[in-house]
Amino acid sequence: MTFRRRLRTSAVALTMLVVGAMAGTVPADPLPGPPEGAPQDLYAYALFLHLQGNDRAAAEYFHNLLVDSGPPPQADRLLFNLAACRAAVGEYDKAVESLMALVSSRPESPLADDALLAAGRIWADDIGRPAEAIETYKRLRNEFPDSPLRPVALLEIGRAMEQLEKFDEAVAAYDQVLAAAKRLPEGEAPAAARLAGERRRFILAAGDDERQPLRMYLKAERLAQDPATRNEALLTLIRLTALCPDSSLVDDAFAQKLRIHLLKGEEAAARQALDRLVADRPTTLCVEPIRSCAVTIAGWLLGDMDRQIASNAEVLPELVGYRAGRGVTAVSGSPPPKRLTLDFESGEENAGLYSRHLRFHVVVERPDRFENATYPNLNLRVEFSISTGSDIAEREIRQGLKRMTDTLSVLDAAAGPHSGSGTETGRPGRAAGERLAAGVAIE
Repeated sequence: MTFRRRLRTSAVALTMLVVGAMAGTVPADPLPGPPEGAPQDLYAYALFLHLQGNDRAAAEYFHNLLVDSGPPPQADRLLFNLAACRAAVGEYDKAVESLMALVSSRPESPLADDALLAAGRIWADDIGRPAEAIETYKRLRNEFPDSPLRPVALLEIGRAMEQLEKFDEAVAAYDQVLAAAKRLPEGEAPAAARLAGERRRFILAAGDDERQPLRMYLKAERLAQDPATRNEALLTLIRLTALCPDSSLVDDAFAQKLRIHLLKGEEAAARQALDRLVADRPTTLCVEPIRSCAVTIAGWLLGDMDRQIASNAEVLPELVGYRAGRGVTAVSGSPPPKRLTLDFESGEENAGLYSRHLRFHVVVERPDRFENATYPNLNLRVEFSISTGSDIAEREIRQGLKRMTDTLSVLDAAAGPHSGSGTETGRPGRAAGERLAAGVAIE
């Protein structure tokens, strides 16, 4: 029996196909044709099409399931997945329409609060109408007071207020997040509280005298989200540093330039932005861009340490055989690795002489939780060990390490104080990005 025929005749095969698509293990056969039979089979096929990126076709199936025989029991899932498909093909107004239909027709659905959060983010991020986004978030806040997404909705109200340049209202929204999070110790509350605290601190640090550079920075921040407008974001930051050279946001501009250059794959330009930033020894930074680049920054500094140690290989017997790059893990790649190491142990020629023996081990990694980080605002942990009988060799190694840790300490202190807890480093909320994109499976 061919794969296509099995798909047409077996709901089990359809379910396995969806699971395989989620896991990235779909068979290499040609795209199967539509199934014949129960709506559940059509639902599975539509979800499969969505997971494969064929969103226009998937949207048609989801829409037909809704209108052919009236709203079925799983109408909330159909509407949510229909919205995901419409958003994926740029039909944002229709996506919002589907999400709001879910809320109005199935207010008791466990997806109703997800739908409001997703609709608000589409209004703010994709359609560019933050006022409508705020009204949508307020519905989540008011109609679902016990939802774990309530602090996230308050956080997004603050973000939208920033878009409208209503900075006092944004700070007030962030204050509400912090208050609400105290009543929700689990779920989304810690991540939302952390981000709210960071955004609140950033806006207040700018002050009333920094409104013009703050507007420019926030504009660049929004432009950086879209690969098509990142060059415009860089130009906006260049104008900020040129027009407002004495602003406290100049350092933030270089941190944001560092992040954008890395997103564009321009590593040399990103390193130049870091060197310029470190030379200023910043005292206050918006934490998001510098934290997102922290592993790459640590990798560069670890490479600097590696090369500095290698420069002493000819004068220190303990370093006989040391070659730059031999013991350090690669830094490049997208995304960068979460764990970097630099290892060395002196060779057999020194094995019998402890005075000539040297072993050191450096680890830089993302910890499982902020509380376990050496640099909590950067969400980085650094571990170091050294074993040698030579005071000179140990001093040289520790000096190289100190250059790295001093830079990380400056950046971490500028990005502080640390607030909140948890492991999340991105935008919280289970619906608007992750769940809307992945679709909701059949129950």
